[in-house]
Amino acid sequence: MYGMERLAVFKVTDEGMFICGYFDTKEDAIRYLTEVGKMINFQMQHQLVGEYLILPTLYYNLQQMNFKK
Repeated sequence: MYGMERLAVFKVTDEGMFICGYFDTKEDAIRYLTEVGKMINFQMQHQLVGEYLILPTLYYNLQQMNFKK
């Protein structure tokens, strides 16, 4: 089993860090945050204001295997 190397975007609040999404490239993560910035400025999405982190991660999607009897 191998994990995929991805970038995770987190929003940092007083309550903790919350995952916003996983991205394949730095450019994709920055594009996402650019769109969030536009939503804050032009759509009055004030709940999105805050600090964000982009961190490298190993992403695993574990699922149960189906075994036939």
